[in-house]
Amino acid sequence: MTNESSKKRDALFIVKVLEAEGFQARLVGGCVRDELLGLEPADYDIASSAPPSSVEKALAAKHIKTLGFAKAYGTVTALSPSGPCEITTLRTDVKNYGRAAEVKFGANFKDDAKRRDFTINAMSMDSVGTVYDYFGGRKDLATRRLVFVGDPEQRIKEDYLRILRFFRFKVRFALHSDPIALEAIGKCKDGLTGISKERITSEIKVIFSYEEILATLQEMHITGVLRTLFPNDPGLRFATAQQELQPLTPRQRALCRLWHYVHNETRGCLVLTRLDKQLFASFAKADNDLQSTMQQNDLASKLLFLDSIEGPRKLQLLPVVYAFLRYQYHLDAKTLQSVEGLVETDRQFGHRRHSFPIKAKDIVSRYKLSAGPRVGMILRKLYHAYLAGEWEDPEDGIKMAGTLL
Repeated sequence: MTNESSKKRDALFIVKVLEAEGFQARLVGGCVRDELLGLEPADYDIASSAPPSSVEKALAAKHIKTLGFAKAYGTVTALSPSGPCEITTLRTDVKNYGRAAEVKFGANFKDDAKRRDFTINAMSMDSVGTVYDYFGGRKDLATRRLVFVGDPEQRIKEDYLRILRFFRFKVRFALHSDPIALEAIGKCKDGLTGISKERITSEIKVIFSYEEILATLQEMHITGVLRTLFPNDPGLRFATAQQELQPLTPRQRALCRLWHYVHNETRGCLVLTRLDKQLFASFAKADNDLQSTMQQNDLASKLLFLDSIEGPRKLQLLPVVYAFLRYQYHLDAKTLQSVEGLVETDRQFGHRRHSFPIKAKDIVSRYKLSAGPRVGMILRKLYHAYLAGEWEDPEDGIKMAGTLL
């Protein structure tokens, strides 16, 4: 990185403020890792020997506001001009209860680094750019290896979510898995059942959003992690046509892959948002009804099919469903041709689905009917005929209604 970002400048300013007060302070964790990889860190975290109250006092003197909602755990959030920056007091574990550990504050960066998950996340950097690497993280980055700090089983048992974090970092940075780490993951995988569905969902969505996911999924399958999360894990059933999903957002790509991989089994371990559920429903409908729609091969059937999978129009689901179908059937040339036919049908005639010009009151008024199921049935038939191009002018449609009475 040649240009120092505003986030880094603000973080280094805080480091220097704390150093001026006689405390030690360094950038730690992911920001150091990302800088060594030549990437722009999303944020900068700081570790310091300063107690939380001293951090607040030192920053207040420089007119930097702070939030202390995690102060009891040693973390103060500084509201820097470029965004929030967390400053955490150096700690060592006294007792560990999974994600909730009993800690004591200290002043030793190596002891603090021992608490971290992976060697590549356990490095720190001072205000002049010196990197402190107690566990070989820099070498592991250079050789693209993902290794736990210390004993892998101990690290995992401290926080079973680290199993999914392991696979997230593997796929994100295209790393090679330490065999000892994989063995420990296989032994400890059942601990994932005690993790909240919300946290598992967050990690799984990120893992499934990356393009080069196949090798990671293979390891998740071999270690039994996927079977733990998805009891009906289908094995290595996974599409490789990743280019079809490139136009989508990371969340949409993740959901396409998740549905393709485990279908509705995701509901067992994940917490899906309303939009996620809507998209899954559209995938299921499209997958189930595509072949029968293509066999009918008439305009109205195609447009009605699009109606059924579109969902609320404001969600713009159709482009995602088209990408999903291309992804799902990337090895089936005939079906792919049908999908492209649907896209073209939507381009030429899709407007008809949103411009039906007759309302129930028009029929009720013209033919002196009472509103009810009969009128609804007539409207559905008129809509089908409108999609098929049997009439265009509203008056022609109302006349056709008379033939249906």
